[in-house]
This record gives sequence, structure tokens and C-alpha cells, in this order.
Amino acid sequence: MEEKNDRLKQLRFKARVRKAQIADLWKMLSKRAKIILCSLAGVFLLAVLLLIVSFGSNSAEETAIDFYQAVYVEGDSEAAKELLYTVKELDEMSKTERYELMDSLNAEIKEAMKQSPKEKRDSSVLIGEDPSEGQTDAQRTYYIHRSADDRDFYIRVNHYDGDWKVEKYKQEDSEYEELIEEYEDLKENMKEIHP
Repeated sequence: MEEKNDRLKQLRFKARVRKAQIADLWKMLSKRAKIILCSLAGVFLLAVLLLIVSFGSNSAEETAIDFYQAVYVEGDSEAAKELLYTVKELDEMSKTERYELMDSLNAEIKEAMKQSPKEKRDSSVLIGEDPSEGQTDAQRTYYIHRSADDRDFYIRVNHYDGDWKVEKYKQEDSEYEELIEEYEDLKENMKEIHP
């Protein structure tokens, strides 16, 4: 028992010595060095925070692309459902509401699969913000054009609790030529992707 007390006293003494050494080292540093060290620590903490936040959610455009791929390329209703609502929202829905949601989603998927063969669904697309819709920090609408089968897709996403979720979606025959005539910047602001 006495050995434990002696060992504990030694550890406490060593901790106090280390603390005093660190305090002495801090006092010896110049004001400029202290400012630099504090700035570096702040930048490091900010970088860590940004990494944590960025891994937490997709961007609005990524959410629209993921939904497009789930519904209109792969026909994956489970992946699409996760992009439509949060788990909390799904839990709060009645069975009837969930059934209607899945029925509507499955009908859209069935229509997409019927409209286009796999090789056309799997082709590159152009994506950009829909110029006919107002865009805000909390809501964006994306226009996706698939030239392989001349189809257009509109996906509106909203920002909920740090995540982007799909609010509305539709597909239709292409209006691409008319849209690029009406909105001159559209063609320049679209990018080609292969989901």
C-alpha cells in the first residue's frame, strides 16, 4: 500500500514538473511565436471542422445526380427513397403515406425503365441548374439532359437539417434545343457527367 502511495506521489510530482516546464517554455517564446502557434492551432481546428462537416452531407448537385442515377439509370427504389426523406420523416409517415410514396416512386422507375433501354440509360448526361426556376441557398432545381434518348429530367432538392433531400422530380421529352435558345447561358453552365 505504501509503495502505491509513493508511486502515486512520484507520478504527481513528475506531472507538476512537466506542467512547469511547459509553462516556462511558453514564457520563453516571443510574442510573435505565440501568435504564430495560436494561429496554426486555429487553422488546424478549422480544417478538422470543415472536414467533418463536408463528410456529413452531399452537395445539392450530388444529391440530384445520385437520385437521377438511382431512379432513372438503375431503377433502385431503396436508394431513391433515402434521398427523398430523412429516416425521421419516414418513421413519422403513416403506412398509407409510405405506400403512396413508394407507389409513386415505383411508377416513375417503371416508366423510366420502359422508356429507355439500358445502354441509353447508362449514357452520359448534361447537368446544370434549371434556369427557369429560382435558385436559393435552401432550394435548387437541376435540369438533366440525356441526349442518347432525348429525355429531360428535373430534380428539385431542398436543404433540411444539414442534408439535401429531393422534393420533386419528373422526366419528359426533351426541350433542350428550346431551352438553350431561350436561356443563352444554359449551354455554358452545364457540365457533362457519366453517373
